[in-house]
Amino acid sequence: MIESLGVGGAERRLVSDLTWLDRDRYTHQVVFILPADAMRREIEALGIPTEWIGMRDLRQWQLGLFRLRALLRQWRPHIVHTQVFGADVYGRLASACARVPVVLSTVQTIPFSQDCARFYSTKRWWADRLTARWLTHRLIAVSDVVKEALIREFRLPPARVDVIPNGVDLRRFQPRRSTRGAIRAALGIAASDFGVLNVGRLIPEKNQETLIRACGTLLSVRGSTVRLLL
Repeated sequence: MIESLGVGGAERRLVSDLTWLDRDRYTHQVVFILPADAMRREIEALGIPTEWIGMRDLRQWQLGLFRLRALLRQWRPHIVHTQVFGADVYGRLASACARVPVVLSTVQTIPFSQDCARFYSTKRWWADRLTARWLTHRLIAVSDVVKEALIREFRLPPARVDVIPNGVDLRRFQPRRSTRGAIRAALGIAASDFGVLNVGRLIPEKNQETLIRACGTLLSVRGSTVRLLL
């Protein structure tokens, strides 16, 4: 279960996981909570069925729980794996109602920090914390920092949190020298320039501010042009 299949890091990780997990051991079905579905075709091209439960907004909690519980009772999965807040909370609650044997959640971000406070209200924090603590068998953190935050903020035993860094499908990033030179020229990056590319939403959690400062430091150390592309 995932909050949506729109374009994003968690969604890309899901596609990568589905691509590489052993099909002889696992049969997958993907459920998404909200209507964004830009990456739906990519998952279905793998031969994996997807289902939108019909929620337009996370506040439609009664509809969400009813539909998720019905699907789980119909499918009777051995494991429910949730990603991103809406799927985490509603998926954990529905799984408890349907008595799913194992519930896992992958956590991509620090549960609470000053930078993301405006995205993480007190109600969301409590909903996430209580369902993570009482209705989730295992949490998977994408980094040691996220694990430490889960243990601290949600008061979880360390043994219930595992760290599995995000995998990257390197086949998508094979260098092509002919293309590389043309792209640098089109962007006005000289052969002697040091280029830095950042891909991400311009929000506090992504912290491009620190990247800009780091490029300033890099410029003073290298003594040559540094080109930063956001």
